[in-house]
Amino acid sequence: AWPVLSRADEPAPAGSPPAARPVHEWGRVLTLDGQWEIAEGRGEQAPTLYPATIEVPGLVTTAEPAFAEVGVESSKRDAFWYRKKFRIEGVLPSVARLKIGKAMYGTEVYLNGRRVGASALNFTPLYFDVSSLVRGQGQENELVIRVGAHISNVPDTVTSGGDPERHRYPPGIYDRVELLLSEDPYVSHVQVAPDLAHRCARVAVDFTAQSGSGQSLQLQAIVREWKSGRVVGRGSIVADRIDSGKTTHVEVTLPVDDCRLWTPDTPYLYVLALTDGRFSYETRFGMRTFAVDPEFTNRALLNGVPCFIRGTNFAVHRFFEDEHCRHHPWEEAWVRRLFRTFRQMGMNGVRLTIGPAPELWYDIADEEGMMIFDEYAIWYAYQPDVGDVAKEAADPHRRWGIWPKHLTAGELEL
Repeated sequence: AWPVLSRADEPAPAGSPPAARPVHEWGRVLTLDGQWEIAEGRGEQAPTLYPATIEVPGLVTTAEPAFAEVGVESSKRDAFWYRKKFRIEGVLPSVARLKIGKAMYGTEVYLNGRRVGASALNFTPLYFDVSSLVRGQGQENELVIRVGAHISNVPDTVTSGGDPERHRYPPGIYDRVELLLSEDPYVSHVQVAPDLAHRCARVAVDFTAQSGSGQSLQLQAIVREWKSGRVVGRGSIVADRIDSGKTTHVEVTLPVDDCRLWTPDTPYLYVLALTDGRFSYETRFGMRTFAVDPEFTNRALLNGVPCFIRGTNFAVHRFFEDEHCRHHPWEEAWVRRLFRTFRQMGMNGVRLTIGPAPELWYDIADEEGMMIFDEYAIWYAYQPDVGDVAKEAADPHRRWGIWPKHLTAGELEL
């Protein structure tokens, strides 16, 4: 019997700390993280046998038993196939979405033998509608995810993270996998913009409907302190008309009583909680602003005050090819120790370069008082439109540092 999925938003047991980390998604959030089966293969046909296991999130380099020649072009495979079987008890609501936090290199999804969809993107969350395919009432579900085995599987219309200083590109599902269950309509996006001058938070909410027109949704909104749980603001958010195929955008302002600012030395955090009485959404934020002084372009302003940024670079994706990487980037204690070590050295900022880290890193940075400058996954050092790149194109490693022929500004916007 396959285990019933656990709820990522399950209330904490009595007596436990109230500072659980929000899950950042609307609805009943079920985690698919943990042990999966994995196999290598060629072509588009899923394997029948899965000889290894792997922890998700992570990289294929952590599979047991290990695969040979991972991260390099190999005649052994052009894809890795992940499989997980699970059951969900009870009747399912009308909307079910699968979220894959991040995966490389190219992702294709199958559920219960049916193809769900695919995406070539490597560094952003992927959402797939599985409403018509997922089974409830304790029935077995089989989820299969195919990922490209190497950076060479990525089309030249999307960013691949190609780096002339790397030798290996191990693939994998390297961020959380979740099922998001709700009714229609639902909340698709939320953004919080602190207003320090008025000690309040501007909240923008996007509502989405999969079917029907003229639907409405009313939410109760609460702002509370993350660690203490003390409520410091309340309000309501109403979307009067939500039409299928369109996004309904609503903005409100919520008070933040006894407002405390986030700084590297005092990383004070708040939680915004939304609910319609049945489903909910939570996200965490700090009361802070960051800008560059328009009168002096080298001066950064944190909360309107000059802030001297002392930091370094974390090339997380370069670490992915290191034999010492193992599963460390997904171990909370390891990531927290990393940030605390740099904070103890007097640093307060870090640039995540040549690709984003797993979502866990951003949460911990917020808690430890580290400012993150999130650089997009572009490190194409060689420009065909500027000079001859024939030498680099012939190099087995540097060729991935050539700007892709069809990667345009329009493609980057997507």
